[in-house]
Amino acid sequence: MQIWYLDHMLNFRWDERCIDKLPEYMKICYLSLLDLFNEYEEDLAKEGRSSCVHVAQEEMIVYCQSYMQEASWLNSKYIPTYDDYVRNGIVSFGTTVGLIKIYLGMGPVATEEACRWARKLPTAVRAAGLIFRLLDDVAGYKAKMPSLPLVKE
Repeated sequence: MQIWYLDHMLNFRWDERCIDKLPEYMKICYLSLLDLFNEYEEDLAKEGRSSCVHVAQEEMIVYCQSYMQEASWLNSKYIPTYDDYVRNGIVSFGTTVGLIKIYLGMGPVATEEACRWARKLPTAVRAAGLIFRLLDDVAGYKAKMPSLPLVKE
């Protein structure tokens, strides 16, 4: 439910004035996110690339929505199909949002067009996201393995 607040604020506002609608413990996260994107916008405006920030904001919304999806699955005790899990997991791992943020710091080479390209999940981005997601899942499983109940064969 908590991620719903953040998703809602990002989807509809990107505005500090709506912070009162958030639970107390989420306010710092929301303000930090707003500050980060405001800094991006100020810095990139000097280079004439502030439109790239809007693309990054759009991807941040998709990123939050992927967490919403995972929370929904968890709360309803739904086990997604492998395809649904992977499709959502590539986004929730943060590959695309991370790549776009890297582009923001690359200077004039990284245009709005390049940022939009990454959002389309081309094969290279999708493959990297899948690898990272599955590696993270394996590491998480290994970390939890000692506490998992043993299954008798």
